[in-house]
Amino acid sequence: MDAALQPTSQPMQLHEDPLQPLRVMADRVGKEVEEFAERLDHWYTQSSDNEKAKHKATLKVVSKFRDIAESNVRELKKQNSAALELDQSTKNRIARLVDNEGLRSRQIVYPSAESRRDSLANSSSSAQAELRDWQAELATWELVRAVFDHYHPEPGTNREATKKKELVALEDADRRTPKNEVWERFVISDDLAREKKVVLKWLQQTAKRSERNVDSIMGQWAKESGKDIDTWTSGWLETKATIKQAKLKNGVEGPLANEEVYSRSEQKLLVTRLDPDAQTRQQLALEKPDVYYEHALWMACYEMLRRGEPLGEINDWFKARNQGYRAICIGASGELRPEGAPNMGPSDFGYLFRRTTYLAAQSTIYPYEGAAYGMVSGNFQRIQAISSSWDDHLYAYYNALLLSRFDNFLLTEPKDQPRALKHPQFNFPGVMEHINNDWENATQKVVELLKQDSRTSQEAKTPIKLIQSALLTGTLDELVSNVGIAIADAIQARSTLPTFIVDPDYPEDAVREAGPDGIFTCRGNRSVVVPDYYQQFLHDPHALRILVHIFIILGSPRDPLSKQQRSTLFARGNVIAAYVEFLRLAQRLSPIPLYASHIEQWRASMTLARILPEIADPSEQERYVGLMKGYGVDVETTISRDFHHVLSQAGLVVGRKQEVAQPVSKYDLLDKPRKGLAASTWPNGQHLKDQVVGSAIRWQDDAVVDCLLWYAHLPDRNEEKVSLQVGRALAVFLRAGNVAAADKLVAQISDSNMSVALDHHLPHFVRLIMLFSQWRNEEKKFIQGEGLRINAKAGGPILRDILEGITSTISIILEPTVDPRHTDLWDIYKIYIPEIILAYLAVLQVAFLFSKREHGIEAMDLMVAVARKEWLSQTFQETKRMRELVDRIADVSRSMVEVGEKSKVKVTKEGKTAHIWNLNRQG
Repeated sequence: MDAALQPTSQPMQLHEDPLQPLRVMADRVGKEVEEFAERLDHWYTQSSDNEKAKHKATLKVVSKFRDIAESNVRELKKQNSAALELDQSTKNRIARLVDNEGLRSRQIVYPSAESRRDSLANSSSSAQAELRDWQAELATWELVRAVFDHYHPEPGTNREATKKKELVALEDADRRTPKNEVWERFVISDDLAREKKVVLKWLQQTAKRSERNVDSIMGQWAKESGKDIDTWTSGWLETKATIKQAKLKNGVEGPLANEEVYSRSEQKLLVTRLDPDAQTRQQLALEKPDVYYEHALWMACYEMLRRGEPLGEINDWFKARNQGYRAICIGASGELRPEGAPNMGPSDFGYLFRRTTYLAAQSTIYPYEGAAYGMVSGNFQRIQAISSSWDDHLYAYYNALLLSRFDNFLLTEPKDQPRALKHPQFNFPGVMEHINNDWENATQKVVELLKQDSRTSQEAKTPIKLIQSALLTGTLDELVSNVGIAIADAIQARSTLPTFIVDPDYPEDAVREAGPDGIFTCRGNRSVVVPDYYQQFLHDPHALRILVHIFIILGSPRDPLSKQQRSTLFARGNVIAAYVEFLRLAQRLSPIPLYASHIEQWRASMTLARILPEIADPSEQERYVGLMKGYGVDVETTISRDFHHVLSQAGLVVGRKQEVAQPVSKYDLLDKPRKGLAASTWPNGQHLKDQVVGSAIRWQDDAVVDCLLWYAHLPDRNEEKVSLQVGRALAVFLRAGNVAAADKLVAQISDSNMSVALDHHLPHFVRLIMLFSQWRNEEKKFIQGEGLRINAKAGGPILRDILEGITSTISIILEPTVDPRHTDLWDIYKIYIPEIILAYLAVLQVAFLFSKREHGIEAMDLMVAVARKEWLSQTFQETKRMRELVDRIADVSRSMVEVGEKSKVKVTKEGKTAHIWNLNRQG
C-alpha cells in the first residue's frame, strides 16, 4: 500500500524495497533541499528567454550551488574542531613510513585504499563524515564551473577567432619575456592542454581545503620523532653529532672512511659525509631523527607542490630552514613564471631539467622525495607510489600529460625547436606510452585506468567520483543513463511490485499506457548492461541530488530522442524520478513539480500523481496546481493519473484493467421476512432494513473523493473529462456496494464549483437509497411499540415529503438516456434496480396502508412499467428475481383487496381510482 494513502494510524506493510536507503536518508534531509530547489527555480525562470540568458543563468546557479556547499563546509568546521586536525589517512601514511623507516621507497608497502577508508570510517564521527561529503560536493561544483567555462563559451562566441586574437596580443605583450610567451602560446593553441591545466588548478584548490596542510604534517612528524620542530633548521643534527663523536674517538680530523660510523640506536652504518647526496652516493643511513627530518621535509615539499603553492613561497619555506638547495633541485628558485607553468630555464624552456629530475626521481631514498621530483618532471609513477586518493592519482596523470605535451610542443614548433634539446638519450617511456600515445582520448583513458587500478578502483566507483569523471570526460548523459538503468536493475532484482521507475527495455506503448502505480519491470535480458556499482546512487541521496542538478542544468533531460533511443530517455528519467521519490519521502513536496517538469510529460504526470494524495489542505492544493502549471506540467492528466492511482492503492480496483476488487452481486435494501406479531402489520412480514446505507466511510474512500476535488482548482478544466472520472468513481463505489462513499462523493461534488454532467443516473441511485434510509428512520417513529399502535399524526408530513422524493427519483431512473444494457453500467443496474423496485413496492405498500389508498395505484403502475420496459424486466430475469417481483405484486394486490375503500373515493390526476379494489362496493 502506498504510504501516501495510509492514515497515520494505519500500519505500513513491509516489503523488500530497493529504495529503502532513500527512505532512511529522507529522515535526515536538511535545508539544502529547499535551497537547491529555490536556486534551480531561479535558473528555470531566468534561462527560458534565449541561449545567452540560459548561459548567464547557468553560470549564476552553479556559483550559488557552490556557495551553499562552501557555507556548509565552513559551518561544519566551526562545529567540529576535530575537523581541523590532520586527516587520518595522512597520519596513517606517516605512521607507515615510520614503521618502514630505513627501507628504500620501492620496498615500502603502503596500506590499501580499502584499509585506509576503513580506518577513516572507524575513526571519524558522523559530523566529520558529513564534512567530507560537503567538501566533496564543493569540489564537484567548482569542477562544474571549470568545465562549463572551458567547454561552454557564451553563445555566439567564435572560439577560433578568439584564439587567434589572443595569440596576436600575446606576441605584442611578451616580446620581453619570450619564455612566458612560449608557455602561454602553448596553452592557448592547444585546447586539451588548457583543459589539463584547468583541471590541475581545480585539484590544487581541492587539496588546499583538505586538512593535509604543511604545518600539520610537520607537527605530526615531530610528534613521531619526539623532537622539537624548531630544531629542524640545521640539517642532519643527530648524524652530524655522531660523526663528530666518532672523529674525536678515533682522533681523525678529515673525512671518515666508509663503514666506520654506526648509528647509536640500531647499529646501522652511517654516512661519513654531510653533503646533500651523501646517502644516495654512499648508500648508507642517517640517525633515526634525521630520517624523520628527511621524510618530513620531502613530504611537506610534495604537499606544497601538490597544492600549487607559488614557487617563491616554496623557496622561502626551504630557505627559512636552511635548505635552499632543495628549492633549487625542484626548480623553485628560478625566475618568476606564469601560473601553472613548469620550469622554463635555462635556455631550453626546462626541457633538459625535466629529464634530469625524471631520472632523479627513479633513484631517491625517500618516497616523497621521488614524488616531489616526479611533480616537476612528469614522472607520474613516483607520484602514484605515495598517492592515497583518486585525486592524487588523477593529478599525477594530468601533470605528466601536460608536461609531456609541452615538451612535444617545444620539439615540434619551428619557432621553439632550435632552443629545445632533442637527443635520443633523453627520450624515455612516459605517460604518453602508458596511454598508447592517444592524446585526443587521454582523459577517457586516464579515468578508465583509475577504475581498473586496484589502488583507486573502489574510490573511482563511488557516486561522487563517477560524477566528477563524467564531467572530465564529457559523458554526463551517459552516466545518467547508466544510473537510470542501474536503478531499474535494482527494482527488477529486489521488488515484485509495480513502480514509477520505468524499465528501459519496456515497450514504449506499454509504458505510456501504464497503470496508475507504474509498471512492472521486464524480466528479459537487458539490452544495455551496466555494473552494479551504479546502484550506489540509491544509497547516497547527497550524490543523487548533485547528479540531478548537474544533469538538469548541463545535460539533456527532455531533448527529443529518436525511437531507437527511447530506452536512453527512460533511463535518464529514472534518475530524476528517484530523486522525486526521495523528496516525497522527506515530505519536501513543493519542489517536486520543478524536478518532474524535466522528464517526459507522461512520466511527470505519473510521478506527480503519487504526490497529490499527500496534500490535503485546499489552499495548498490550489498553490500546488499553480506550481505544476507554472512548470509546464499537464495538471489535468496528473489529476487523472492520481485518481486511478488512488483507486488502485485503496484496494478498490485491481489489475491493469482496474476491475473492481470485491464486487457485490446484490445490494440488500429489504429486511428478512418477519414472523409472529409483526407479520400482521407488514404484508409478507418484510420492510426496509434498519441500516439501508451499510458500512461507514473508510479512509480509502475519502482518498478517492479527495483526489477528484483537485479538479475544482482548475478553472479551465475539461468538464467532460471530469464527469467521466466522477462517473467512474461512482461506478466503482456502487459496484462494490459502498453506497456511503458514493453518497459522500455526490455531496462533495455538488458543494464544489464543478459542473458535472453525467450520461447516466448513478447519482439518482445513490439519492434513492439515501431516501429509503430516511424513510425507514421516520417509519420507525410512525409505528410505535410492540402493540403496533399507529400514530397517524407522528410523522405523516415528513413521510409524505420523503415519499415524493422517492417517487420523483424513481421516475428519473426509469427513463435512462440510453439503454443501460448497451453500457458498461449494466452490472450495476442488475445489482440495484431489482432491489430498488422491490423496496419501492414495500414503501408504497406501507404508504397504502397508513396514508393514501392511491399509493396502491402507483404500485400497479410500476408493474406496468416493468412489463413495458424490456431493460427493466431483464434486470429481474438475469438476476433470477422475477418470482420475488410477482410475489411482491401479489402482496400489494391482496392488501388492497383486504383493506378496500373505507373512505370517500379520490381520483388521481390521471383519472385513476382505487375503488375497483373494494369488493364490497355497490354497482
